[in-house]
Amino acid sequence: MASKDPGAKTSSLRSTAVDPIATPTYPTGVLFTVLTTTTIRAPLSSVLELSLETSSWPTWNPFVPRANIISQPATSSSSSTKLEVGTKATFHSRMKRDGPPSSAYSDHEVVSIDRYEKEGAQGWSIVWKTIGIPGGDWILRTERVQEMIERKEEDGSTVVEYKTWGTFGGPMAYMLSFSGTKNDIVDRFEDWARGLKEHAEHKGHQ
Repeated sequence: MASKDPGAKTSSLRSTAVDPIATPTYPTGVLFTVLTTTTIRAPLSSVLELSLETSSWPTWNPFVPRANIISQPATSSSSSTKLEVGTKATFHSRMKRDGPPSSAYSDHEVVSIDRYEKEGAQGWSIVWKTIGIPGGDWILRTERVQEMIERKEEDGSTVVEYKTWGTFGGPMAYMLSFSGTKNDIVDRFEDWARGLKEHAEHKGHQ
C-alpha cells in the first residue's frame, strides 16, 4: 500500500507489510513488520521535536491523536508531555481512517532515543515497545523504531529521510494478520508519516 504526497517537490510515501525486521528488544521470534518510509523537506530538529512532543500530536497525528503520560523518568518533570527514555504513556489510537479518534488504546515505554551518524550524516532513532498486555510478551510482542537522518539534495537543500517500522510477534500477531487489522496498521503508519511530513514541511515554510 503506497501513496504519493501532493506537491511538486515532495517525495513518495510508502507503507507496506514486510517480512520481520529486527528491533532492539525483539531481534527474533516475530511474525511480521509494517515498514513506512518518506522524505521530509524540513530540519531534522523539527521532525525530532514533533515526534517526541506528544502535545503536538493532536495537530498532525491522525493515527495517535492523543497520548497520556503515565510516568516520566526521575530526571524529568512529572508534568512533561515530551517522550524521554523511560517514559510510559497510553496511546489513544484511531484504528480506521473513518473511525472514532480513540477507537483503541495501548501502553508504551520508550526504550531509547539515540543520536547517530551514518556516512557523515546526522540522525536520530526513537524506539518504544508496547507494555501492559495481559499475558505479556507471550501473547504479543511489538516494538516500533523510528529513524530520521539528514541528507543533502543535489540543489544543496537539506531533507530528512524518515523510516519507521513496527514489528509484531506472538499469538495475537496472528490474529492481527488474519483479521485484517494488519492492513489497518499499514494504513495508519502511512497516515502518521504523512501527517508528520506535511506538518513539518508547513512549519518550515512559515
